[in-house]
Amino acid sequence: MKRRCPLLASFFFLCCFSNQFVNAQANVLVGKSFVNITRPSGGTVVPGDVLEIRLSFFVYSGSSSYIYRTRYNDTIPSNLTYVSNSLKLLTNEGKQYKAYTDAAGDDPAMYNSANKTIRFNLGRDTVNSGYSFAVGNVNSTSTDTTEGGGYFNRSTHRPRAGGGTFGNGMLLIISYRVTVDISTPYNTIITYGPGNVRYRRVIGAGAGSDQLTAVPNNLMFIVYPNYGLCSNATGSNTISAGNGDFSSGTNQNGANPGAAVPGYVFGNITASFPGDGSYSVIKNLSPNQLTDPYVARPNTTSGNRVFGVWDIIGDHTNAANPVTGNPPAASGATGGYMLVVNSALQLSVANNQTISGLCEETYYEFSAWFRNVCKRCGSDSLGNNASGTSVPAGYIPTAAGDSSGVKPNLTFQINGVDYYTTGNIDYASPWGEWVKKGFVFKTAAGQTSLTISIKNNAPGGGGNDWAMDDIAFATCLPALTMRPTNTPTYCINNQVDISVAVSTYFDNYLYYQWERSTNGGTTWASAPELPGMQTFSFTNFGGEFRDTAFLPSFISTPAYDGYKYRIRVATTSSNLTSGSCAVYNAVDIITIDVNTSCDILNMQMKNEQVQLVQNKAVLQWNAFAERGSYKFTIEHSTDGRHFTAIGQLNGTAGSWQIYRFVDPNPVNGKNYYRIRMIPEAGAEKISATVTLTEKGQEEFMLTSLVNPFAEQLRFDLQSPGKEIVTIQLIDAVGKVVYAKNENVATGINRLQLNNLPVLQSGIYILRLQTSLGVINKQVKKG
Repeated sequence: MKRRCPLLASFFFLCCFSNQFVNAQANVLVGKSFVNITRPSGGTVVPGDVLEIRLSFFVYSGSSSYIYRTRYNDTIPSNLTYVSNSLKLLTNEGKQYKAYTDAAGDDPAMYNSANKTIRFNLGRDTVNSGYSFAVGNVNSTSTDTTEGGGYFNRSTHRPRAGGGTFGNGMLLIISYRVTVDISTPYNTIITYGPGNVRYRRVIGAGAGSDQLTAVPNNLMFIVYPNYGLCSNATGSNTISAGNGDFSSGTNQNGANPGAAVPGYVFGNITASFPGDGSYSVIKNLSPNQLTDPYVARPNTTSGNRVFGVWDIIGDHTNAANPVTGNPPAASGATGGYMLVVNSALQLSVANNQTISGLCEETYYEFSAWFRNVCKRCGSDSLGNNASGTSVPAGYIPTAAGDSSGVKPNLTFQINGVDYYTTGNIDYASPWGEWVKKGFVFKTAAGQTSLTISIKNNAPGGGGNDWAMDDIAFATCLPALTMRPTNTPTYCINNQVDISVAVSTYFDNYLYYQWERSTNGGTTWASAPELPGMQTFSFTNFGGEFRDTAFLPSFISTPAYDGYKYRIRVATTSSNLTSGSCAVYNAVDIITIDVNTSCDILNMQMKNEQVQLVQNKAVLQWNAFAERGSYKFTIEHSTDGRHFTAIGQLNGTAGSWQIYRFVDPNPVNGKNYYRIRMIPEAGAEKISATVTLTEKGQEEFMLTSLVNPFAEQLRFDLQSPGKEIVTIQLIDAVGKVVYAKNENVATGINRLQLNNLPVLQSGIYILRLQTSLGVINKQVKKG
């Protein structure tokens, strides 16, 4: 942000100037990027999205103030379709400054559909000392150097911007829109070729040979699935610079992250620094280290606020409220550091680093927390700005009630390719807020390193001042639920049944291994009850993949007291054996508690069923307990993972009994039920989960699959009605090795495939052909 010089009344006007400027020239900066119009709040590029291609064009001081015969050419690459009549010039705030038609000959821009090329003639008509060059209407999109194009005076022409390293000048955005073809496959990289600004430094004799080309940065973006952020937890962060949070300290200014911000000027914060194209690492955004974020804004005391208007804030790391962030740390007090950027006038990379030690075929969240730090940094196209103690009459705000100016808008790159744009980061609430932006990226087979970058996607000038903290490139972990609990209690000689319910929005975690610790978690080894690598067989529940890993039952003896069990999961078999690429943590652990003072209570449940009766769920089951008192807690869930208690029944000991419970709530959509059998002492039992679907929404569902299997293959099949289902087992080359027809009833059917042929160990497909379609599940023969 810098205050602007006054602007002239019109961008296109005639201007006479003296001969002393004829052979002088200004300097030019250009940068190319895009804004995803379809996803204003941020996202990846997917087929059908509308993108606004932007070239920032900044004319600033050289040996003098002028350039001549200025024009811009571009070519639209494959997989993109031009949006009709979208040729525009914009201010640095993204407001329309001038619009053109696509046709040839009627104005200074055109689109040629035959070869997907574009041309703009830029600037103003040149009239000087016998030379007369009109900007000219565009009749051809060729890159000729003799026809058309006007001049720019960096000192007076508008739109204006400036400050920082380059001083004041003329800044505009050349733009047009394209649509990503709906047929474009994901992972297609779209590369823009030639697209340059051409101009002359002089007019008059010899001008024909004085041609310059301003070449913008490469623009490559990928068509990539829009996964959002990790839905579950994330693993360890791989970012440098204080593990992504820029560390902490007692000094006001932190260390320079160095190569992380190439091309920008680093310095300590002052009343007027950082300027455009500069950055600081600080713990308190007030140069005077004020701790009151609500002091007057604008503030006339030098150093209370940067430029008198920037926010007074602390960093974001470990904030009690992640939206408001941490309060500003006092002078001499310890505080976390954050990166604060005053964006460059051209579109450019603002953060960059290489990461190694990654895991192949693994989903990572690339994210950071950002904050727009200036509420009153806007400067309109008339030269009025909002940063003074009073706002000039006639000031045109950025938007209704908004004078923040250029919105921060950033692109996340991987290996030089644009993957994600944040959308505009507004100045939220009266005193600003932090917002998390990012996306999910999957490493390729064999990929263990990459370079990440965060690119400035909007030009500097009035606004585009932002803070960044807590940059993360971390694995997306599956959610693990320990069953029956994390700390189950058993009597001596009880049967121990433990399992882990796994849910993930990415089904690439294919492998797991049970591990056991006999020394309180100090060391871990393969669990002897089920040694070796196992494979998941996920079921898709509306985009969430679920499976349950069962440990074979064992008998509790005093020796098992305090033993710990966990599973480690991985995306590949090689990752499973890697300490850094296998997933586990200190929370998802089952610790066995053996109560040596309690007797064994024989307690069993079976035949759990649920039926729809007058739009109510009616549960029925059989249970037995040899003695003592016990009760049942009936639990309900709408997603099969998060259960809540909806009722209780008391049990009767001594013989098998039939129990019945009616859910008082009407059935709506899909519903999951399970039953807890809870004795006075000893371990509780949890039934299998049964499912009931609202009438008209029934479907077949395969659950409770015992996988891997040995001599028998057991699973439950929920059926919406009576029918014959064809069951097949298919080997890796597509051969049917087992087949049978099974009569199924409405509700849950407990199925078991016996008399299987002699099968080699390996992966098979369990296929069920029903009247509503085919269900395929991957199973493993152990």
